[in-house]
Amino acid sequence: MIPIPPLLVALVAPLCSDPQPLSEPGVGAASEASFEVEVEVEGDDLTELSLEELMNMEVSIASRAEEPLSSIPAAVYVLTGDEIRRAGHTSLQEALRMVPGFNVARYGTSGWSVSARGFSGGFSNQLLIMIDGVSVYTPLFAGTWWELQDLNMADIERVEIVRGPGGSLWGANAVNGVVNVITKHTDDTLGSSVNLTYGDDERMSTVRYGGKLDNGAFRVWAKGSNHNPLPDSNGDEFNDDWQIFSAGFRTDIQRANGDKLNFFGKAWSASIGESYSVYLPTAPWVIGVEDETPKFGGILSSSWEHEDSPDSAMKLTAWVSRDHYKQVDWFSTIDILDVDFQRSVNLDEDKRLVWGLGYRLVYSDLVGDFTLTADPETRAAQTFRGYVQEQISFPSIDTRITLGASVEHNDFTGLEFQPNVRAFWQASENQSVWAAISRAVRTPSLDEEDITLTFPFAPNAFVDFGPGPDMQAETM
Repeated sequence: MIPIPPLLVALVAPLCSDPQPLSEPGVGAASEASFEVEVEVEGDDLTELSLEELMNMEVSIASRAEEPLSSIPAAVYVLTGDEIRRAGHTSLQEALRMVPGFNVARYGTSGWSVSARGFSGGFSNQLLIMIDGVSVYTPLFAGTWWELQDLNMADIERVEIVRGPGGSLWGANAVNGVVNVITKHTDDTLGSSVNLTYGDDERMSTVRYGGKLDNGAFRVWAKGSNHNPLPDSNGDEFNDDWQIFSAGFRTDIQRANGDKLNFFGKAWSASIGESYSVYLPTAPWVIGVEDETPKFGGILSSSWEHEDSPDSAMKLTAWVSRDHYKQVDWFSTIDILDVDFQRSVNLDEDKRLVWGLGYRLVYSDLVGDFTLTADPETRAAQTFRGYVQEQISFPSIDTRITLGASVEHNDFTGLEFQPNVRAFWQASENQSVWAAISRAVRTPSLDEEDITLTFPFAPNAFVDFGPGPDMQAETM
């Protein structure tokens, strides 16, 4: 039996209330008071590293294998957890403002447009977001529910970012970029941690507790966030306040034979203030609705890593998730099962091969109303994928060539091929040049494939906007 500190219980109660703001919303700068009580084992302090050591930091987002940041033939950037905390950002999407080449815009209190290399919009659909390798890209509208990514910022080790296509390794929808949030190992979050933020417009409370196991460590956490609505030009409040409560755990185990096991779980419940129109088959034809849209869901993930030898390793990852939300008479429930196997082998000192196989099942249940209807209402969509990438080094000329491709088959557009060719030349000790030719695709979402929007344009006359007869993938 693992003792849970009384502090965990004491701090959950305030999250259920909505305290009055310190001042009128929108008047003056928001003031925040924050304090943190921590007892934990920290990892290496990145501020103590030299520029050369920082450039030699190893990341895996570009090749699914650890390699120095300075020798990657891609536009890769690493945002460290220390940078995020020192900047004072309280959400992942706001922290991404610090990344060169990223555009982050906020509309309302719970809406964000996050994109790489332009292509911005409320439903930016070409950026793949992952948390510890688990995709949070929703197949409903081909994007990310940013308001549901309510991470404990103190648990972020680093964020690895690739600007540009990553489909040859990460599959469809990694068109303009890939973001992978890597959270701290549980060995680095031992003890108790409390963080409270109180401001005019947002309030947050996070509790975390970490402990040791016989062959590993664990942590449990809970977080609540409450955000005030924005005022309009008359000082009245929009219906765009939102609240979310989430809780989760992570366990890291290392067995005697060197195998590494990881288990992660998270659940959330949110209420999002929204205003929208609902169309009717009879007069008055259209009504305005102010809704507190409920959203809830959860995710369970596990992974196993095994090293055959210093030159050979494999990794198996599996996760399941559920997302549910309701707008008036519209219900959306999406369940996802994903399994991924990866194998990496050093063929010799100048050649490295990474290959893998994957499977994803997306089960959707979309119960419509007059405005939105789904055909079919329920669907089980499958995706089979395989990928391979070989890196060949030519030390005599300080050059490295990367050849790779992924092949996917989905139920919407059939077979999709995403190749990638990259060349890297170390021109001098302080200069390098790289070039790449890639193909990436974004496959249609459930919204584009199954949902029809109906609205009246005259009495007893209606217009339907629905999917075309032959949807194709978006390609770059």
